[in-house]
Amino acid sequence: MKYHHLKVVAFFAAASIGFTTSAQQTVTAQIHTSLLAEQAAFGKNCAEASSYLSGKINWHVEGAVKSKSELVNLCHFISQKKGMPPRKLIDHKLTELSAVSGFSVSTYSVGKHAEKVQVVTKIWNKVQEQWQVVHAQESTSVKKEKESI
Repeated sequence: MKYHHLKVVAFFAAASIGFTTSAQQTVTAQIHTSLLAEQAAFGKNCAEASSYLSGKINWHVEGAVKSKSELVNLCHFISQKKGMPPRKLIDHKLTELSAVSGFSVSTYSVGKHAEKVQVVTKIWNKVQEQWQVVHAQESTSVKKEKESI
């Protein structure tokens, strides 16, 4: 009888640990889903892409600050050019700040010959069940050649 009781306690302890872990992952998973949807829409479906941008967004790109309307105009320009310039995802890192906020750091290899690295940091906020970018910073640098010893 004691053995059966121990199995039940172990089950509930494992379930509560699993619940805590999945609850913590929920925010980052939601941000990741929104990040992928926003990126897939940008340059293709500008109305959908803009739904992921806060009305008060400040997007810092190479020393300039872009507003939501400027980003939507850029989206339309890219859609007329038949898509985004070539870039390959290196990594996405997501961090939960609270139940309604977090940030993503995405690193890409860009250019025809992958000669540059682009890092995009986005601050996400959940407003009425919708994740939106409220602030972003984007920078691109030339890849350094590996030094030989």
